[in-house]
Amino acid sequence: IKTYASQDKGEWDVLLVDPPRGGLDNATLRMMKYFDHILYISCNPESLRKNLAESRICETHVIVKFAIFDQFAYTSHIEAGVYLQKKVMTN
Repeated sequence: IKTYASQDKGEWDVLLVDPPRGGLDNATLRMMKYFDHILYISCNPESLRKNLAESRICETHVIVKFAIFDQFAYTSHIEAGVYLQKKVMTN
């Protein structure tokens, strides 16, 4: 992933991430705060929780929706989805 700055975003305001079980890399975690809308899909709810905490994304975004999907019946594996939206900052 290239170095990311807010001016690189252009017209894009939505970020979709679907990382491997280990979660997102540090560069992507830092980049997330620049987007107005984030859809995070995860096959590991623990790495999702860890990524959200490490990125401190809830300081700039609010969790709008959260869902769990049991796509693999009779196993302990589940999918999770989180939709985050940037907080409206007022002075």
